[in-house]
Amino acid sequence: MSHIPRVLGQNQGHPVVMELTLPHQNKGRNVTMDNFFSDADLADKLLQRKTAIVGTVRRNKRFLPNEFLAKKKLKLNDSLFGFSDNKCILSYQGHKNKNVI
Repeated sequence: MSHIPRVLGQNQGHPVVMELTLPHQNKGRNVTMDNFFSDADLADKLLQRKTAIVGTVRRNKRFLPNEFLAKKKLKLNDSLFGFSDNKCILSYQGHKNKNVI
């Protein structure tokens, strides 16, 4: 495996994900990741390489639409979907006081 460069500042996970997924890119695969790595820019980069991502997203990400950050809570087991071009975002209310994006 080649050396993964150390990156300071924003998007620290991008080089790591791009390096680790290199053998699987351009093969129509899906990559599952946690909220440290999930990012709209990274999703776009990987989609250009025929690789999709699935993962949770932190609430402080700038690309999240306001509808997904509103204090209005969903009912238990309800979902809110958002679509844009070739991306989809989902907010799911699985517990009384916590929803997952």
